[in-house]
Amino acid sequence: MSMPTEISHLLSEALVHSSWVRPESQVIDNEEMYKIINFAAPHYFLNAIYRTQIPELNSEKTVRAHFDSFKNHRLPFRWYTFSHNSPRNLNEMLYALHPRKVVEFAGMWRDTEKSIEDLPADITVEELGPSNLEDYIKACGAGWEKSEVDTRIVGNEIRKGQRIAAEGSLSYLARYKGMPAGTGSLNIADNKGYFLRGCVVPEFRGKGVYKSLVAHRMNVLRNLGVPMALILARKGASAPACEKLGFEVGCTCFYFEFKFKNEEGPG
Repeated sequence: MSMPTEISHLLSEALVHSSWVRPESQVIDNEEMYKIINFAAPHYFLNAIYRTQIPELNSEKTVRAHFDSFKNHRLPFRWYTFSHNSPRNLNEMLYALHPRKVVEFAGMWRDTEKSIEDLPADITVEELGPSNLEDYIKACGAGWEKSEVDTRIVGNEIRKGQRIAAEGSLSYLARYKGMPAGTGSLNIADNKGYFLRGCVVPEFRGKGVYKSLVAHRMNVLRNLGVPMALILARKGASAPACEKLGFEVGCTCFYFEFKFKNEEGPG
């Protein structure tokens, strides 16, 4: 397996491992597909496809059937694609289904041997727990620039414990001079660490918050003897920052976001 293919495969399975799953979620998990559907929860982070290894024969029909399983219930969802996916023209098929948005990522990796230096003294990073839960939710909403409604939905998911946390999953809150400034999570599986859900509150950007969150999680992995860190970084956003911190690009990935109107027709 080549390095790009290996990184692509590792990131795809890391998303599977870190997916948000409610007790009532319907999950398809096999060699061809990892799909989560929540009929009672029309939110992107609860409806998604993370693994696609569909045989080339009749693949267009199969892709359409999976797409329709969300569309028929007017469930917005995201379909993540990776360079090792099958069918080979999966991205073309998804573009033809009129996505609301397409986001491109750099699939990146870094060994954990060398620490990240020159961290700002005004920033601290702490593990998520009951005492900082509300500050964590506040930072998530502001950092991702979510609406008040979306922030409330995500907050309720966390407060009620409706997410089944994956084994090896940790979350962190960064503070700038004591104020909630950013968040980041870490999932550990198969002796590799996956950095995800990293965000910085707009007013604290450019102060080293993102760098501090990456450095802290890198130290956690090193102390646990985990040799590799992986991240999906948005091109033009966090990807350049990650390159400065020593991450290398291994592959290119996308997500296709679909939202459906009440009337018939493309979402």
